[in-house]
Amino acid sequence: MKLKKTLLIISAVVLFSSFAPMSKSPKPAELERQIARKNGALVGRSLKALSSPKEIKRLSILANKHNYQPLKKAILSLTRGKSACRSLGINEMGYLHTAFYIETKLPQTRTTPAVIPWSIAGRKCTLSYDPETHNRFISLDDASVVGHGSKKVVTRALLYDAEQPRIVAKCDQRISISAELEKTRAVAGSPGLVDMKGYVKNKKTHTMFCKLYRNGSLKGAVLEGTEGKFSLNEKLHVAHQLLSGLTTLQEKGIIHRDMCLANCFLDISKHAKGKRDITAVIADLGSSRYLSEIGRSSACGHAAYTSPEGMFTSKLTNEGYFKTDIFAMGTIFYCLFYEKQPKWLEENYKRTASSHKEAYKKVLAILEKTTEKRKDSLHKKGAKSQLNKKERFEALILKMLSIEPEERGTPAELKATIEAIIKS
Repeated sequence: MKLKKTLLIISAVVLFSSFAPMSKSPKPAELERQIARKNGALVGRSLKALSSPKEIKRLSILANKHNYQPLKKAILSLTRGKSACRSLGINEMGYLHTAFYIETKLPQTRTTPAVIPWSIAGRKCTLSYDPETHNRFISLDDASVVGHGSKKVVTRALLYDAEQPRIVAKCDQRISISAELEKTRAVAGSPGLVDMKGYVKNKKTHTMFCKLYRNGSLKGAVLEGTEGKFSLNEKLHVAHQLLSGLTTLQEKGIIHRDMCLANCFLDISKHAKGKRDITAVIADLGSSRYLSEIGRSSACGHAAYTSPEGMFTSKLTNEGYFKTDIFAMGTIFYCLFYEKQPKWLEENYKRTASSHKEAYKKVLAILEKTTEKRKDSLHKKGAKSQLNKKERFEALILKMLSIEPEERGTPAELKATIEAIIKS
């Protein structure tokens, strides 16, 4: 094992030294000879010696003339990634040199992970490669923190790609995330769930790269109004996407166990005339469990999002845990729909109660007062006349918050209902 580590370090040093800076910029004729011969080591050294972006046009002409693919791809990546580079404060020529190194030394056919110390115009950074996703990343060591959880620190990084380099979220954690990683990979690419782009381990740090959801958590958007008012149609589409994610989780036999506003994220694109495209996802599978491994685990990491029956895990059946996730999602939808916290989120009944039984009685009383009566009212109105779009959505939310778990339905049924409401 020590021999392997030594060889990896030596390899990294050799590769890095082959891209060491030259004392001065290469002459045009010499640079063309290097490109014509496709000598990656010399071209890499020459690129690091170049400092002016004006050189890019000449490099592009030479790369095309001699059909040098690594250089052509590096230049294309720079051209299409200028906005991302500016956002992260990455020097253009430094990025070009780095892109060329990635194209020549970190091919996507590589079968082993890589974490390589690097520098871009004097700024320390790390180049990473995940053989599972075949994605390559550039992470600046001095990147500012954009978010954090109880265990994670989130910064921004660059997902390298020749045609579409883009900024992603980089989530660092000291403790092992093997269980979270397994489940996140299992649902990768599914609508309504966080889109993971890669994972690497560097010494004691576990790093997961995910799509950057630019507008942050649903908590900020709903309770703090950071994204303005949501229209009814926007609320329905957010709910549909989150139910899509919950449907996938339960089809895979996964219980989230930490469903809350803070663990749902938004990415909003604005268009003309005030129209917005909203992507909503469920994130953070760190507390999740497969149904087969649930045992007597707590039903929810947040006491206030815990369903009444979830307070008594000794009495919960395995399938019953699924219903606790639906209740937690119903609480999220309640906040989204009414644009305020429900009473059971405001009142810290669990901490002030002397026992689970007392807490249970308190939450039942709150639910009876705030949801059951309104649910009955909508049911009676629906029996006499057609409910409008808003009322049908409200009825669905209150159904998810039913005191009796079996009355909450399944994510697939709830998703189908949302789809019917959207089409009406």
